[in-house]
Amino acid sequence: MMTPANYSLRRNCTHPRLQDWLAVRLEQDYPALAAPQLGAGAAAALAEGGHILPVLDELDEIFAPARAQVIAALNASLTARDQLILTSRRAEFTAAVHDAGRPLTAAAVIVPKPLTPQAAADYLTACLPSSPTEAWTHTLAALRSRAVPGLTRLAATPLGLWLIRTVYVASGADPAP
Repeated sequence: MMTPANYSLRRNCTHPRLQDWLAVRLEQDYPALAAPQLGAGAAAALAEGGHILPVLDELDEIFAPARAQVIAALNASLTARDQLILTSRRAEFTAAVHDAGRPLTAAAVIVPKPLTPQAAADYLTACLPSSPTEAWTHTLAALRSRAVPGLTRLAATPLGLWLIRTVYVASGADPAP
């Protein structure tokens, strides 16, 4: 069984081997892996044994030349059994692959589709109390009817929907402009 571990690429990930970089990061982030009863090299054994699913985040947040270096380092170190999740905005990922000179080996690129206003409103409705306030009733109706283009655009992305939920639903703030 694999355990996902989220790592920001803002911390250098151009080490020649992903598994070595991952072992170092595991040791830094989980000092308990150095416990004597686990034996020497527990973090390396987890990384080498395919027990960790690295979720490498923020490729699009690092400098452009480093993005290509990350792609090249991953291509040089990935084996047929290795798996990872790499997150990035589409344009930055495409540029990094172009600059690296070859695509990420055996990568499946997943691009989420925008959420429909109905799906976004249904999700927000499920997050609200069973009797939402009048402000929420109007906001959800505006979202469903696309009456407020800014709201429709914001709610079309998972990040935007999360922001709406966090800022307005979780805090109990009034969503009316």
